[in-house]
Amino acid sequence: MSNLEIDQLNSSFTPVEEIPKIHHDLHKAFSGGVTKKLEWRTHQLKQLSYLLQENEMAFEEALAHDLGRPKTESHIGELVGVRHQVHNALSNLKSWLKPQNVKTDLTWLIARPKTYREPKGLVLIIGTWNYPVALTINPLIGAIAGGNAVMLKLSEQSPAVANLLTVLIPRYLDSKHICVINGTIPQTTTLLGLHFDHIFFTGSINVGRIIAKAAAETLTPVTLELGGKSPAIVFDDADFAVTGRRLIWAKVMNAGQTCVAPDHLLVSKESEPKLIESLKQAIRDFYPPAPAPNGRQSSRIVNASQLERLKGLLRDTSGEVVATGLGKAEEELGFPLTIVRKVTSEDALMRDEIFGPILPILTYDSVQDVFPPIARAEPLALYVFTSDDRNFELVREQTKSGQLVRNDLLIQFAIPGLPFGGVGKSVFCGLNSHFFCRATNFYPSSTGFRELSWPLLLPHLHLRACFGQPFPLGRCAFQLALPSLHYR
Repeated sequence: MSNLEIDQLNSSFTPVEEIPKIHHDLHKAFSGGVTKKLEWRTHQLKQLSYLLQENEMAFEEALAHDLGRPKTESHIGELVGVRHQVHNALSNLKSWLKPQNVKTDLTWLIARPKTYREPKGLVLIIGTWNYPVALTINPLIGAIAGGNAVMLKLSEQSPAVANLLTVLIPRYLDSKHICVINGTIPQTTTLLGLHFDHIFFTGSINVGRIIAKAAAETLTPVTLELGGKSPAIVFDDADFAVTGRRLIWAKVMNAGQTCVAPDHLLVSKESEPKLIESLKQAIRDFYPPAPAPNGRQSSRIVNASQLERLKGLLRDTSGEVVATGLGKAEEELGFPLTIVRKVTSEDALMRDEIFGPILPILTYDSVQDVFPPIARAEPLALYVFTSDDRNFELVREQTKSGQLVRNDLLIQFAIPGLPFGGVGKSVFCGLNSHFFCRATNFYPSSTGFRELSWPLLLPHLHLRACFGQPFPLGRCAFQLALPSLHYR
């Protein structure tokens, strides 16, 4: 099925009364031991690879349907990374399953102590809508590699992708051990009332709190990948032309609906005019006065409710709109990229994560003033634009964040081996925050494997991903990787 017609997919919501039986059957199926076998895990991962490869065009169409996203952006920004994770799991699964010798006292060496990574059991994965393929399939890869049975709750906010996965997963994967659940609040509430061996959720902080409370009632370990307001600090010595282009590029990607998109900018009062001019120039470059006949391809806001929320933020802000870019028409759920200056920490734009193409600018007298609020907020990502290594080290030492990136944005997803995950309020792992990271796009299969199998070690540590590069390197490196995404 290389090009499935979206209109032909009419998957209905899962009846609430059927969910407990599905849950019981999956628990019973897991107890049979089939999922523990290497052959089962390998076969399911291969089938998942075929699912992605043979239906790539259908996924691109579904993402365009749900998010208005250009196919090239979906292909490079989401689908390629998922396929890489499947292949990574297949290549490394045998080594992941090998028992690990324990370094211990000489007295106990004769006992040959080892640790084995065992499946947890029945895992609930609750997907989200902004990257509905990657943020659903990547945890599934880890769950399968870990030898678990899976209930997969798809996001109703991305119906085309949910319908497509509902059709494809039973065709390619073992339906006795992997089941799809569709629905809204009633279905999710029913699921959270059941006992699972692990819950894996990606989404907002508010929903994360609800899931954590429900999981506590059944003493279920959870992994919550949440969001937050990810700031970008622009030092006076930054290359403003490059900085402006990268900020605009990152903010228009998926219409700003990315958990690590720059949420707001922090710049000195002296450098604010230079930053604003660089942003305006980038907008002029990305949105020329004479667009293509069919308009510039760009993602849209996911639904009318989110669109109204963004419009309300602009109505309530006390800031000054200084620049806007073109986008899809409002009737197509479009929202123009909007730069806002004279924003304070008490402004409406600073209350919650913006999660859209609005970029507020806050100024400071001394950069030292911005460090305590950032450390308290514990953002998922923190971006720093500077030409001085000492500035970068200063930020690293005095702030706390899931990731720290210098002179670039978003590309921490694309660096193999680099941990990716939140800290504090931006992530919650009931047992293992040390291993909650992402090596390439979204959740790496190695991380999902560790998170959804035993043993779980070092819960008191956080791996902070740091990526720093000089401006000249960044001008060419990622542009070669994503030439079609207007990265300069």
